[in-house]
Amino acid sequence: MSGLDANERNWGMACHISALAFLAIWGAGQVIGPLVIWLFRKEKYPFVADQGKESLNFQLTMTIVGAGAYLIGAFGSGGHWPWLAVAIFDLVAIVYAAVQASKGISYRYPFSLKLVN
Repeated sequence: MSGLDANERNWGMACHISALAFLAIWGAGQVIGPLVIWLFRKEKYPFVADQGKESLNFQLTMTIVGAGAYLIGAFGSGGHWPWLAVAIFDLVAIVYAAVQASKGISYRYPFSLKLVN
């Protein structure tokens, strides 16, 4: 276990899990949860500042990629499979990141654009 207290680890985990709470909202809803937690907790907890930014960047990346996949599926011959593949990847990555953050490990998402510094 890391040297972080449980409260800081829990808020770090919430940065990732909160994306699931808003995933059902059409569009970029999965960005709302990580953004709110990051904005309100980044000053108090350095781990949350790091993981919130990481989660926010990944969700912004998934929003862009998901929109592209949706368009490919809608106007191409792929149907909804491209978008579904992105959604499943997003879900698995969120859960894995949340587990790592709960252990106090600074998780880095693969294929994430660094849009928020």
